[in-house]
Amino acid sequence: MAYFPYLGSLEDASEYLKDNGYALKYRLKIQSLLQRKRQIEVMKKEILTLIDILQDKTRLQSPETRHDVLKKVRKLPIEWWERFFSLLLAVEGKNQPWALELKRELTKSSPYITLVGGLSFSEDEQIKIRDFIIFVLKKYQEQFGDEEGTKILAEKITNAVGNNEFKVVRNRLDADWSLTELRDNFKNPLLRSEFFDFWYMVMMNRTSDTEVRSRFRKALTLRSLKNAQPGQFWVMEYFFPAEKKKREIILSRLEDMWAGTDSLEQYTVLRVSRSLKIKNLLAKRIPDFKRADFQINREFYRKLLNSGRSTHYALAELFFLGDKNEENLWWLIL
Repeated sequence: MAYFPYLGSLEDASEYLKDNGYALKYRLKIQSLLQRKRQIEVMKKEILTLIDILQDKTRLQSPETRHDVLKKVRKLPIEWWERFFSLLLAVEGKNQPWALELKRELTKSSPYITLVGGLSFSEDEQIKIRDFIIFVLKKYQEQFGDEEGTKILAEKITNAVGNNEFKVVRNRLDADWSLTELRDNFKNPLLRSEFFDFWYMVMMNRTSDTEVRSRFRKALTLRSLKNAQPGQFWVMEYFFPAEKKKREIILSRLEDMWAGTDSLEQYTVLRVSRSLKIKNLLAKRIPDFKRADFQINREFYRKLLNSGRSTHYALAELFFLGDKNEENLWWLIL
């Protein structure tokens, strides 16, 4: 497989596989993977091209040209990128209500976006993306003066990516809080309840578990749970409230997330179900969770692998689960 020479042409790939004795069913599968990989590469190219366009001042001067760019942005199948690109367009158009709404949605996005819902970029491409993120956040802050909101989003992005290169995002935007400042932010009912998962994330390992849980319990209201984005429910892996009404809302939301087609949302449910208590409650609602953990996980990672996204992560998880199907290895070379 490592010397497979025909990545540019589906016809050549088919002929090569045929000449080397691969059965028709196998050949069709490899061609299907190759096609999906091409679609992913096109998506990556569109994202990198849009970054160039959005940093070109001459392309965003008039409402007409911004509208043309927005049409391209809205065709992107990855919601996070659509929202982040739209944030810059909102800034350039001085549309504060739209910008604030996009900032809130991005702040509530899943911390697993690069792990499961992301694309694989080269080191140079990652640096380009990092610098673009800093560019957008600084423009947003300068235009609307939302310093706290910018810091929160910078910290959220830094944690979602999780590599050393992206720590620059946090540093450039001064996204740092003392423990006293974090405690003060918990006194603000809007910040406390709307971004409940974010404050749990930044307070973890900063103070005692007792204090974190006590403050988080107050932040987690019925209203905040009803209005929460799917990306915020990751926190239930670490804290599952005792109140029956809150549990009902959480379980209902997790059920909807699992029934959908979004791999990011399904992965969140998988992570949360590591809690035996939650898994047992989900099993009463979702037949899948009556099965053994390794069966549920293997099915999910196979589906993730075949989507063409986060393929290396999916391959590693399947390997650890004992799934060593050689056909999976095609994703390493396509």
